[in-house]
Amino acid sequence: MKTPYFLFAAGLAVAGLLTSQGGIQPDLANNLAKPYFGADTLSETEWDAQAFNSGLATQLLTVTLNLFRQANATGTYWVRLYDQSGPNQQPGTNLVATLASGCRIEELSSSSDHTITLSPAVALVPGHEYYIVVGTDPGAWGLHWGYTNDPVGAMGFPSRFCFTPDGGLTWRLNWTPLPQRMRVRGDTGS
Repeated sequence: MKTPYFLFAAGLAVAGLLTSQGGIQPDLANNLAKPYFGADTLSETEWDAQAFNSGLATQLLTVTLNLFRQANATGTYWVRLYDQSGPNQQPGTNLVATLASGCRIEELSSSSDHTITLSPAVALVPGHEYYIVVGTDPGAWGLHWGYTNDPVGAMGFPSRFCFTPDGGLTWRLNWTPLPQRMRVRGDTGS
């Protein structure tokens, strides 16, 4: 129990040093270097949500997700930012921002990461927890979000993972610590 808190506190201290030297806080969360263990298949009703803490950041700059497609995938997907106002600190009904929409699944690689650069940046409240949520539009199929079996030792992790089987009506916590692979970058705006 003490180790995750220590890692979180150490991460905030490093973030404070970085932000005092130019404003950019390179990583709010980053576990892309962790080994790939498997992937969730996403759909119009089955969405995944991976949490991150904004730390000192006031703006969200980029989100990199281990999204990839299977052969013959088709349709479009979206990436959204939700708050944690739901029960048990799960995604709430407050959609903070749509980070990407209408993205073609077939344009993804079959094994790579995908970066979304936000222009303009999306406002964050410092010290709050948010969720990156990914799902597809109706009729799409073949979109996957990779996860790792190593939940600790990376900036911003461990953190909560949730999923919904019904398009956001109800959220469920994952019963195993298998976080989605992602990198979230922010800026203090100073």
